[in-house]
Amino acid sequence: MHVPSSIRFGVVVFGLLPMLIGAGSSASAQTKKPPPKPAPKAAPKVVPKSDPAPHPPAPPPPEDLIVRMRYLSGDKTTSSTVSMKGRRQRIDYGADMAVLQQCDLDRIVQVNDQTKKFLAVEKRQDRGTGLAAKGTKKGGTITYTTTVTDTGERKPLFGLTARHMKTVLTKTATPDACDKRKERIETDGWFIDPPAAGCPAAARATAATTAEDCRDAVEYVDPAGPAVGYPLGYTVTSTDDDGKTSTMSMEATDFVKSTLPDSLFAVPEGYAAAANLAQLSASLDGAKRAGVIRTCAASVAGKAAVSLDALTDALVISLGDAGLDAVRLSARTPADERAEVQSRECDYVLTTEIADVRKPGRGMLGRVAGTTEGFGAKVEFRLTAPGSKSPQLASSERSGGSTLKTAIGAAKTVSRYMTPLGLLGSSFGSMSTFAALGGGASAPAMEQSADPVMNTVFFLVDKATGNKPEPELVSEEAAVAAALEKEVKAIAAFVSKKPK
Repeated sequence: MHVPSSIRFGVVVFGLLPMLIGAGSSASAQTKKPPPKPAPKAAPKVVPKSDPAPHPPAPPPPEDLIVRMRYLSGDKTTSSTVSMKGRRQRIDYGADMAVLQQCDLDRIVQVNDQTKKFLAVEKRQDRGTGLAAKGTKKGGTITYTTTVTDTGERKPLFGLTARHMKTVLTKTATPDACDKRKERIETDGWFIDPPAAGCPAAARATAATTAEDCRDAVEYVDPAGPAVGYPLGYTVTSTDDDGKTSTMSMEATDFVKSTLPDSLFAVPEGYAAAANLAQLSASLDGAKRAGVIRTCAASVAGKAAVSLDALTDALVISLGDAGLDAVRLSARTPADERAEVQSRECDYVLTTEIADVRKPGRGMLGRVAGTTEGFGAKVEFRLTAPGSKSPQLASSERSGGSTLKTAIGAAKTVSRYMTPLGLLGSSFGSMSTFAALGGGASAPAMEQSADPVMNTVFFLVDKATGNKPEPELVSEEAAVAAALEKEVKAIAAFVSKKPK
């Protein structure tokens, strides 16, 4: 087939065109330099991360401690055990009574294992900073000044280095103060650095209200430098406003590092909260112990203008401090009393009546002649076995001839039995020993003791009395109190001779 030349030319041109283009491109590629390759990017510098600064290791928890102490005053001896763990402390006064200081909860708990009850006291209560009661007048200022002397003597005790330190605490008052009584408490003993475990002393009161509803401000002057330390033995001498001195000594008999369970510093399960001190006390609300003679005291009777209820409680607790198992009867009728005597397993029933209260003569002749008689009282008492018509002991005691000052002193002594200190002593004999300091040492002063036992006991006393000094009962009550003290001695002597 004949193809026109024009077409042939077009086909050739068309066929050659890609070749020409390709050839042109190839020539161009041969003559044109390739673009330079970009320089490789430098690898980023890897900065090694530095390890975080190591945290210092947590300090080990303070070691738990057990310190056993013995107290001696005259012919009276008592012992206590202090256990410490973290921010808690336990003080055992005997087999059944303990005080738990729970600093993490800011409270003190008194525990009675015999009655399975406890009584809590908040430490963060008003220590005198609150408003005084309505009608309370403003007084002056009471100042407690403490001086500390390091004698430079050292000696090893329980593997530790003890320092021989002497402290003097003095109480002074401004002329307008309600409580003008002076005090001086000297402590001579051996001290170590305070243990890491345990509780610090409670906050000190900044005001005190006297029995006359007059309020004094309280200030403290403390020495510069570190605290005196933790006592391992000391002798304390208190001197009252009249120069009378009382002495008590303490020695640590054991100082042991141990691992103690947390449960030791908590209220045991199943224990009930007591509403007041009387419910807590085993002597007023406890089951009879096997092999022990129980004396059940009826309410003190009499027509004298005295507080019969308070004196009855004081009598019962005084009997307990004399070593007897004593409880108070609450029945109001003979039938109810017979039932209560049986339920409480009483071996003896004690009845007491105030037969006479004598007031001092006030005539001018008597005062001039110096023959004024002091206050006096006579109490009559009977100790009878249940079901018996005749008493096993019937007698009377008189506090006659006592001056007002002596009688008031006796009342102060008895009034202490209504405090936690007395309740402790009622079952465990602590009262007779600690009360020896009552000649001159008040609760606010003894609260400043470095001894955790003394500090805690007097803190509780201070709480119970509302930061007031020991109440001065009216003179008639004081005279009766002195007679009751004699009654207690007579009953204790009689019961102690009876077979158990």
